[in-house]
Amino acid sequence: MAWEIAVIVDPDCSESAVDTLARYMPIWMVDTPQNKERALSVRKAVGEMWLPEAVCTTFTVKDLSAREYNSLSELSAVDLHHPKMAKLNFVGVDDSDSLRTGVNEFDFIPAMATWPGTIAFRRPLDMLRNVPRLHLDASNWKKKDDIYESLFTVLGSPSWHGKSFSALNDSIVTGSINAVEIPYTLLIRNLKSANSEVRAFVFDLVTFISEREMEGCPVSIQIEADSK
Repeated sequence: MAWEIAVIVDPDCSESAVDTLARYMPIWMVDTPQNKERALSVRKAVGEMWLPEAVCTTFTVKDLSAREYNSLSELSAVDLHHPKMAKLNFVGVDDSDSLRTGVNEFDFIPAMATWPGTIAFRRPLDMLRNVPRLHLDASNWKKKDDIYESLFTVLGSPSWHGKSFSALNDSIVTGSINAVEIPYTLLIRNLKSANSEVRAFVFDLVTFISEREMEGCPVSIQIEADSK
């Protein structure tokens, strides 16, 4: 199920923006003749990618110029239809204190935007339900490949998964590659005895995962304190 959703309140959103967003997340947008035409087009182009969730939902508003109000007015419905939602991307509205207050009522906080022309908000993992905790044991890690193999094991990654952060971004953020999909928290234990190569790569891995979390991807990583 989708974890990222776009809400478009621009009454004439560009065809390219709608098409790009819909290939990565379900979208909701205000119902206008221009947007309705783009909705029909993108439904045909994307097909059943987001089933059982709808690819594109249009909603009617009384005042197209009330973009902040329109951004917030459908959030209850959006939340209901997308139970795994962890990130909101708004298109066609300016950031403001009142917008932030409104989304905060749904446990969203500002996030780093990853799509052009959007304002992003994320739901912290501690606000999501039933987030799995996946354990990585560093006891036998001697080199970078050992860390990748441990990670691939807990995520159920295919044998062809690449050993790079770019490949991890594809499988974790974009998804539909690993058997275990986000959300989850990675917990590294027994790191105390690891060598310098392992520690350096773990630092880079923590940075990579933490950056994805700040962008709104529902994933986090922690290093457990070694028991005395």
